[in-house]
Amino acid sequence: MHIRRYEAAHFGGLDALRQEAFPNDPPRNSAKVAVPAKLAVQPDLSCMAVD
Repeated sequence: MHIRRYEAAHFGGLDALRQEAFPNDPPRNSAKVAVPAKLAVQPDLSCMAVD
């Protein structure tokens, strides 16, 4: 496993993982909303664990 800075190419996997882990989350917590909000505030703290 490697820790990497988030890149747009990671979005599909991240979105699928969030949907599997949180299937009943309200739309306001979707990756389409949460990821851009996080990147806007803390772009350097957006990391991914990649296997």
